[in-house]
Amino acid sequence: MNARTIFAIAGTLALASVASAQNGGVDFGSAVTVVGSSASGNWVPETIAETLIFSALDQELSSATVTARSYSFTGLAAGSPIRARTAQPAGRAPMDTIMRSRTTVPTTIASNDDFGGTAYSQINFNVPANGNFSIQASYFNNSTYSTTVTGISSRFYDLLVFGQTVTAPGQDVQWYRFTGLVGTLEGGVTASTGFTDTTMALYNSAGTLLIADDDDGAGLLSSVLASDAISAPADGIVFMAISPWRGVNNDEANPANYVNRPTNTTAGAYTVNLIPTPGAAALLGLGGLVALRRRRA
Repeated sequence: MNARTIFAIAGTLALASVASAQNGGVDFGSAVTVVGSSASGNWVPETIAETLIFSALDQELSSATVTARSYSFTGLAAGSPIRARTAQPAGRAPMDTIMRSRTTVPTTIASNDDFGGTAYSQINFNVPANGNFSIQASYFNNSTYSTTVTGISSRFYDLLVFGQTVTAPGQDVQWYRFTGLVGTLEGGVTASTGFTDTTMALYNSAGTLLIADDDDGAGLLSSVLASDAISAPADGIVFMAISPWRGVNNDEANPANYVNRPTNTTAGAYTVNLIPTPGAAALLGLGGLVALRRRRA
Protein backbone atom coordinates (compact mmCIF):
# COMPACT_ATOMS: atom_id res chain seq x y z
CA MET A 1 0.00 0.00 0.00
CA ASN A 2 1.38 3.40 -0.93
CA ALA A 3 1.12 6.02 1.78
CA ARG A 4 1.47 9.71 1.07
CA THR A 5 3.33 12.25 3.14
CA ILE A 6 2.92 16.01 2.96
CA PHE A 7 6.20 17.91 2.93
CA ALA A 8 6.53 21.63 3.41
CA ILE A 9 9.31 23.07 1.28
CA ALA A 10 10.00 26.79 0.83
CA GLY A 11 6.48 27.72 1.89
CA THR A 12 4.74 25.48 -0.64
CA LEU A 13 3.06 22.08 -0.36
CA ALA A 14 4.50 19.13 -2.24
CA LEU A 15 3.02 15.63 -2.24
CA ALA A 16 5.59 12.84 -2.27
CA SER A 17 4.66 9.21 -2.91
CA VAL A 18 6.40 6.52 -0.92
CA ALA A 19 8.89 4.58 -3.01
CA SER A 20 8.02 1.07 -4.08
CA ALA A 21 10.00 -1.79 -2.57
CA GLN A 22 13.54 -1.72 -3.88
CA ASN A 23 17.05 -2.44 -2.76
CA GLY A 24 19.46 0.44 -2.31
CA GLY A 25 22.85 0.88 -3.92
CA VAL A 26 25.90 -1.04 -2.85
CA ASP A 27 27.85 2.06 -1.78
CA PHE A 28 27.67 5.83 -1.28
CA GLY A 29 28.14 6.57 -4.98
CA SER A 30 25.40 4.22 -6.15
CA ALA A 31 22.77 5.10 -3.53
CA VAL A 32 19.21 4.63 -4.81
CA THR A 33 17.21 7.88 -4.79
CA VAL A 34 14.06 7.57 -2.69
CA VAL A 35 10.94 9.14 -4.22
CA GLY A 36 9.08 9.97 -1.02
CA SER A 37 9.83 9.46 2.63
CA SER A 38 10.46 5.72 2.88
CA ALA A 39 11.96 2.73 1.12
CA SER A 40 12.05 -1.01 1.57
CA GLY A 41 14.43 -3.71 0.51
CA ASN A 42 16.05 -7.00 1.29
CA TRP A 43 19.31 -8.28 2.71
CA VAL A 44 20.61 -11.23 0.74
CA PRO A 45 22.63 -13.88 2.59
CA GLU A 46 26.06 -15.12 1.67
CA THR A 47 26.59 -18.82 1.32
CA ILE A 48 29.01 -19.59 4.13
CA ALA A 49 30.58 -22.79 5.38
CA GLU A 50 31.55 -22.70 9.07
CA THR A 51 33.97 -24.78 11.11
CA LEU A 52 34.19 -24.63 14.90
CA ILE A 53 37.83 -23.74 15.58
CA PHE A 54 37.67 -23.03 19.31
CA SER A 55 35.33 -23.50 22.25
CA ALA A 56 35.61 -22.58 25.93
CA LEU A 57 32.68 -24.03 27.86
CA ASP A 58 31.25 -23.14 31.26
CA GLN A 59 33.48 -20.11 31.72
CA GLU A 60 33.02 -18.48 35.14
CA LEU A 61 33.01 -14.76 35.89
CA SER A 62 32.95 -13.60 39.51
CA SER A 63 34.79 -11.38 41.95
CA ALA A 64 36.34 -14.50 43.46
CA THR A 65 37.76 -15.71 40.14
CA VAL A 66 38.04 -13.10 37.36
CA THR A 67 35.51 -10.63 35.95
CA ALA A 68 36.76 -10.63 32.33
CA ARG A 69 38.45 -13.35 30.31
CA SER A 70 40.75 -13.07 27.30
CA TYR A 71 41.51 -15.72 24.67
CA SER A 72 44.49 -15.41 22.28
CA PHE A 73 44.56 -16.68 18.69
CA THR A 74 47.70 -16.89 16.54
CA GLY A 75 48.74 -18.00 13.08
CA LEU A 76 45.34 -17.79 11.38
CA ALA A 77 45.03 -16.82 7.71
CA ALA A 78 44.97 -13.03 7.31
CA GLY A 79 41.63 -11.68 6.12
CA SER A 80 39.68 -14.86 6.79
CA PRO A 81 36.25 -14.25 8.37
CA ILE A 82 35.57 -15.21 11.97
CA ARG A 83 32.31 -15.47 13.91
CA ALA A 84 32.44 -15.64 17.70
CA ARG A 85 29.52 -15.84 20.10
CA THR A 86 28.69 -16.38 23.74
CA ALA A 87 25.92 -18.76 24.75
CA GLN A 88 24.16 -20.14 27.82
CA PRO A 89 25.91 -23.24 29.22
CA ALA A 90 23.86 -26.36 29.86
CA GLY A 91 22.34 -26.30 33.32
CA ARG A 92 23.39 -22.71 34.08
CA ALA A 93 21.29 -19.60 34.61
CA PRO A 94 21.27 -17.07 31.75
CA MET A 95 23.53 -14.01 31.93
CA ASP A 96 24.14 -10.78 30.01
CA THR A 97 27.54 -10.68 28.27
CA ILE A 98 29.65 -8.23 26.29
CA MET A 99 32.42 -9.28 23.92
CA ARG A 100 35.11 -7.75 21.72
CA SER A 101 37.98 -8.77 19.46
CA ARG A 102 41.30 -6.90 19.52
CA THR A 103 44.53 -6.75 17.57
CA THR A 104 47.87 -7.19 19.31
CA VAL A 105 48.40 -3.36 19.29
CA PRO A 106 45.74 -3.45 20.90
CA THR A 107 42.94 -1.94 18.82
CA THR A 108 39.32 -3.06 18.96
CA ILE A 109 38.25 -4.82 15.76
CA ALA A 110 34.63 -5.54 16.65
CA SER A 111 32.45 -5.44 19.76
CA ASN A 112 28.90 -6.30 20.79
CA ASP A 113 26.60 -6.30 23.79
CA ASP A 114 23.26 -7.87 22.82
CA PHE A 115 22.74 -9.84 19.64
CA GLY A 116 19.63 -11.14 17.90
CA GLY A 117 17.22 -10.10 20.62
CA THR A 118 19.14 -11.92 23.37
CA ALA A 119 21.49 -10.77 26.13
CA TYR A 120 24.32 -12.83 24.67
CA SER A 121 26.91 -11.40 22.27
CA GLN A 122 28.16 -12.08 18.76
CA ILE A 123 30.95 -10.51 16.70
CA ASN A 124 31.97 -10.99 13.08
CA PHE A 125 35.34 -9.77 11.83
CA ASN A 126 38.28 -10.61 9.58
CA VAL A 127 41.60 -11.91 10.91
CA PRO A 128 44.20 -9.07 11.07
CA ALA A 129 47.19 -9.01 8.68
CA ASN A 130 49.56 -10.67 11.16
CA GLY A 131 47.14 -13.53 11.84
CA ASN A 132 46.90 -12.75 15.56
CA PHE A 133 44.05 -11.43 17.70
CA SER A 134 42.34 -11.86 21.04
CA ILE A 135 38.71 -12.20 22.10
CA GLN A 136 37.56 -10.83 25.45
CA ALA A 137 34.30 -11.54 27.26
CA SER A 138 32.76 -10.09 30.42
CA TYR A 139 29.44 -9.27 32.05
CA PHE A 140 27.43 -6.51 30.36
CA ASN A 141 28.35 -3.43 32.42
CA ASN A 142 32.10 -4.08 32.63
CA SER A 143 32.83 -1.98 29.54
CA THR A 144 36.54 -1.64 30.44
CA TYR A 145 36.91 -5.43 30.65
CA SER A 146 38.49 -5.05 34.08
CA THR A 147 39.54 -8.37 35.58
CA THR A 148 39.03 -7.18 39.16
CA VAL A 149 35.52 -5.93 39.89
CA THR A 150 34.00 -6.35 43.34
CA GLY A 151 30.52 -7.54 44.23
CA ILE A 152 29.99 -9.87 41.24
CA SER A 153 28.50 -13.28 41.99
CA SER A 154 29.28 -16.31 39.82
CA ARG A 155 28.00 -16.19 36.25
CA PHE A 156 28.79 -18.63 33.45
CA TYR A 157 28.93 -18.57 29.64
CA ASP A 158 30.15 -20.67 26.71
CA LEU A 159 32.40 -19.13 24.04
CA LEU A 160 32.26 -20.58 20.51
CA VAL A 161 34.53 -19.37 17.68
CA PHE A 162 33.93 -20.34 14.05
CA GLY A 163 36.13 -19.98 10.98
CA GLN A 164 34.10 -19.10 7.89
CA THR A 165 34.49 -19.69 4.17
CA VAL A 166 32.33 -17.54 1.90
CA THR A 167 31.30 -19.62 -1.10
CA ALA A 168 28.92 -17.05 -2.63
CA PRO A 169 28.68 -13.30 -1.80
CA GLY A 170 25.52 -11.64 -0.57
CA GLN A 171 24.37 -8.09 0.18
CA ASP A 172 24.08 -6.84 3.75
CA VAL A 173 24.52 -3.07 3.32
CA GLN A 174 22.08 -0.88 1.37
CA TRP A 175 22.39 2.82 0.46
CA TYR A 176 19.62 5.39 -0.08
CA ARG A 177 19.56 9.05 -1.10
CA PHE A 178 16.73 11.15 0.42
CA THR A 179 16.00 14.57 -1.10
CA GLY A 180 13.88 17.62 -0.27
CA LEU A 181 14.47 17.38 3.49
CA VAL A 182 14.18 20.42 5.76
CA GLY A 183 14.54 21.11 9.47
CA THR A 184 15.23 18.55 12.19
CA LEU A 185 15.15 14.94 11.04
CA GLU A 186 13.84 11.72 12.49
CA GLY A 187 13.35 8.24 11.12
CA GLY A 188 15.17 4.96 10.70
CA VAL A 189 14.21 1.31 10.54
CA THR A 190 10.46 1.04 11.01
CA ALA A 191 10.24 -2.69 10.33
CA SER A 192 12.66 -5.58 9.92
CA THR A 193 12.23 -9.30 9.45
CA GLY A 194 14.99 -11.88 9.46
CA PHE A 195 17.20 -9.48 11.45
CA THR A 196 16.06 -7.84 14.67
CA ASP A 197 19.31 -5.92 15.18
CA THR A 198 20.39 -3.20 12.73
CA THR A 199 22.87 -0.35 12.31
CA MET A 200 22.35 2.88 10.40
CA ALA A 201 24.37 5.96 9.44
CA LEU A 202 23.38 9.27 7.80
CA TYR A 203 25.73 11.42 5.69
CA ASN A 204 25.53 14.70 3.80
CA SER A 205 26.38 15.06 0.10
CA ALA A 206 30.08 15.44 0.92
CA GLY A 207 30.13 12.13 2.78
CA THR A 208 30.40 13.73 6.22
CA LEU A 209 28.78 11.66 8.96
CA LEU A 210 25.67 13.30 10.46
CA ILE A 211 24.82 10.51 12.91
CA ALA A 212 25.29 6.78 13.37
CA ASP A 213 22.97 4.65 15.46
CA ASP A 214 22.66 1.07 16.60
CA ASP A 215 19.75 0.50 19.02
CA ASP A 216 17.73 3.73 19.45
CA GLY A 217 14.72 2.34 17.56
CA ALA A 218 12.21 -0.31 18.62
CA GLY A 219 14.00 -3.25 20.21
CA LEU A 220 17.46 -3.37 18.66
CA LEU A 221 16.52 -1.50 15.48
CA SER A 222 18.18 1.79 14.50
CA SER A 223 16.73 5.29 14.55
CA VAL A 224 17.53 9.00 14.57
CA LEU A 225 15.35 10.74 17.13
CA ALA A 226 14.08 14.32 17.25
CA SER A 227 16.08 14.72 20.45
CA ASP A 228 19.28 14.00 18.50
CA ALA A 229 18.77 17.44 16.88
CA ILE A 230 20.12 16.40 13.47
CA SER A 231 19.31 19.12 10.94
CA ALA A 232 18.89 18.49 7.22
CA PRO A 233 21.79 19.94 5.17
CA ALA A 234 21.19 23.12 3.17
CA ASP A 235 20.73 21.14 -0.06
CA GLY A 236 18.11 18.90 1.58
CA ILE A 237 20.00 15.74 0.63
CA VAL A 238 20.82 12.96 3.08
CA PHE A 239 22.43 9.59 2.33
CA MET A 240 21.43 6.63 4.49
CA ALA A 241 23.41 3.41 4.94
CA ILE A 242 21.45 0.59 6.52
CA SER A 243 22.66 -2.86 7.55
CA PRO A 244 22.04 -5.80 9.82
CA TRP A 245 24.09 -5.15 12.97
CA ARG A 246 27.16 -7.09 11.95
CA GLY A 247 27.51 -5.36 8.57
CA VAL A 248 29.78 -2.66 10.00
CA ASN A 249 32.29 -2.89 12.83
CA ASN A 250 32.32 0.52 14.55
CA ASP A 251 33.76 2.38 11.55
CA GLU A 252 30.74 4.39 10.39
CA ALA A 253 32.53 7.78 10.25
CA ASN A 254 33.78 7.13 6.71
CA PRO A 255 31.11 6.06 4.20
CA ALA A 256 33.77 4.06 2.35
CA ASN A 257 33.83 1.73 5.36
CA TYR A 258 30.10 1.08 5.15
CA VAL A 259 30.57 -1.66 2.57
CA ASN A 260 29.20 -5.12 2.08
CA ARG A 261 30.87 -7.57 4.47
CA PRO A 262 30.98 -11.39 4.33
CA THR A 263 28.86 -11.62 7.44
CA ASN A 264 25.21 -11.92 6.42
CA THR A 265 24.03 -15.50 6.84
CA THR A 266 20.29 -14.83 7.10
CA ALA A 267 17.89 -13.32 4.57
CA GLY A 268 15.99 -10.26 5.79
CA ALA A 269 13.58 -7.54 4.72
CA TYR A 270 13.28 -4.01 6.05
CA THR A 271 11.52 -0.65 5.75
CA VAL A 272 13.25 2.67 6.47
CA ASN A 273 12.05 6.26 6.48
CA LEU A 274 13.42 9.75 7.02
CA ILE A 275 11.19 12.79 7.59
CA PRO A 276 11.23 16.24 9.22
CA THR A 277 9.92 16.19 12.78
CA PRO A 278 6.48 17.64 13.43
CA GLY A 279 8.17 20.60 15.10
CA ALA A 280 10.26 21.25 12.01
CA ALA A 281 7.16 21.48 9.84
CA ALA A 282 5.52 23.93 12.23
CA LEU A 283 8.53 26.22 12.04
CA LEU A 284 7.88 26.77 8.34
CA GLY A 285 5.14 29.24 9.28
CA LEU A 286 2.26 27.55 7.50
CA GLY A 287 -0.12 28.20 10.38
CA GLY A 288 -0.64 24.55 11.18
CA LEU A 289 -1.75 23.74 7.62
CA VAL A 290 0.82 21.01 7.32
CA ALA A 291 1.03 18.26 9.91
CA LEU A 292 3.52 15.46 9.81
CA ARG A 293 2.79 12.48 11.96
CA ARG A 294 4.72 9.35 12.56
CA ARG A 295 3.39 6.09 13.84
CA ARG A 296 5.25 4.26 16.57
CA ALA A 297 5.37 0.53 16.62
